[in-house]
Amino acid sequence: MFVRLDRAMDSGDPRMVHPVVRATLELARSSPLAGLGDVGTFWAGLGTEDRPVGL
Repeated sequence: MFVRLDRAMDSGDPRMVHPVVRATLELARSSPLAGLGDVGTFWAGLGTEDRPVGL
């Protein structure tokens, strides 16, 4: 994915960059991790008061 973005940017043609960035954003939106929000809050929620999870 990032190889394609590099190639599109090297081309200097914004019409090639746009679809690659768009596809990357769509992939991120549909990722199972997209619903986690703040990853730090997620990890902290896994810990307990006695055994907090640190990052």
